[in-house]
This record gives sequence, C-alpha cells and structure tokens, in this order.
Amino acid sequence: MNFESIISTIKSLPPLPKSVVEIQKLYVSGDPDIHLLVKIIEADPILTSDILAEANSPLHSFSKKIIAVQQVITLLGTSAIRSLALASSTQKNFKLNFQPYGLSNADYSNMCNLQSMLMFQWYMSVDISKTKILIPLVFLSEMGKILIANELNDGEYTTIFQKEIKESDNISEVEKMYTGTTTEAVNVLLYKHWNFDEMFVDIMEYLENPNEEKRYLQEYANAIQVVHAAVNVNSFLTEESIQKATLLAESFGYDSARFEKTAKRIKQKLEEANLL
Repeated sequence: MNFESIISTIKSLPPLPKSVVEIQKLYVSGDPDIHLLVKIIEADPILTSDILAEANSPLHSFSKKIIAVQQVITLLGTSAIRSLALASSTQKNFKLNFQPYGLSNADYSNMCNLQSMLMFQWYMSVDISKTKILIPLVFLSEMGKILIANELNDGEYTTIFQKEIKESDNISEVEKMYTGTTTEAVNVLLYKHWNFDEMFVDIMEYLENPNEEKRYLQEYANAIQVVHAAVNVNSFLTEESIQKATLLAESFGYDSARFEKTAKRIKQKLEEANLL
C-alpha cells in the first residue's frame, strides 16, 4: 500500500457544494451573519436535512425535537453548524467503512461528535476566542481515517491493522507503517483540496510536524491532542482515557482539574442516558 493512491483519490474528489462554499466565506472575517447563514443552509434541502438529523441524534439528547436550523444554531452555536455543514458535504464523497479501525459508521460519527462536545464544554472556560477554530477543526480531525480505511479495505492487511491499532498507544505510527501516511497528513491534503480555512491546514501540519516558526499554533495542537487522548478509536471517555488526557493536559500547562471535571461530567450524562 502506498500514499500515492490516497493522493490520487483526493485529486479526483469534486469541489464542495455551492452552499458549503458560501458558508465558508461567512466565517472568513470572524463571526458569520446568522440570518444569512440560516438562509444559505435552508436554500439547500439536503444540507438542512443532514444538519437537523445530526442535531436530533441521541448523543445531543435535547428534550424537544429540533425542527429548524435557527434552533440548531441557538443550541449548538455557529462553530458547530460550520462543522456539520462541512462534514455533511465532504463525507458524501466517500464510501464509509471503518472496519480497519474496529468501528462502525455510527461509532465514527459518535467519536467525532463526542470530541467536538468535549472541546466545546472544556474550552469555553479556557479561551472562548479559540473555540471558533477548535470546535469545527476537532470535529473534522479524524476525516483522514476515511481514506486510510478505504485504502486498507482494498488490501489484505485489514485484520492485522485492526489488531495493531487496538494494541497501540500511537495510532499515527500504525497508520504510517501500513499506508505510509497518517490521518493528520491526509487531512492536510483534503483541507487544501477543498480550500478549508488556512488555520485548519496550518494546525494539522503542525500536529504532523511541529516547528518553532509556527509556535503560535501550539496551543491549538495541544488542545486537540488532549481531546484525542480522551476520545479516540480505542476509547470513548473511559476512566483510563480520561486519566491519560488529564495528565496530558497538565503537562501542557492547563488546569487539569477543570478538564477532568468536564470530561467526567459528559461521561456521566451520557452513561445515564445509556449513550456511552
């Protein structure tokens, strides 16, 4: 298996729908015009349906059914809407099969949602200004696994890859061993292909190859690594993964007690609803 076939797949991907391109433009200068955001989404029936379906998923467990895009924005915020719009349009370009990672498609969706939920509830009390980048980015941060899984599904190494993923503390290392690349590196190519926010690209590149010239990206990279330690293909907010993430947060200089309290609160709420 080699990285070249993944690059070829990315180059053949169609551009994003007009509605999603328009949504992206709204975020270029900061906070989007909410009325215009709603108008663009509601003009695209498929996108509207996808966003409402995601908002009504059991993981969010809202007390009443969400029936309008405006409600989703009010409850989840504009950063989450951006995440859902991008995920809805990009994932339609792929055949989703996460068997190499030992996940169902629903597991993958829940993992991305849970990472986003944890980042939102944690970082709103750390630095709210950075959530505009961190929430959509962490939601999309596992996208590269779609192409890596598809590459492995076409080969003979699916079973052994799955075994090594489950036994490894370094998922990127296993990915690189079998495909010559990592989720982060594939993300960079995907983000560039679809003209995602330049900060999304820069942060993913920094996660793959940290360097002093872009030290200003370190906080973003640190936050994503902490969330990934708590929620990943092997662990969805287990006691062990929360402890590991808490220690990592402490090593990065965060208030570890604040992170641990947030993670355990989410875990308890989801367990009470039989969603974890």
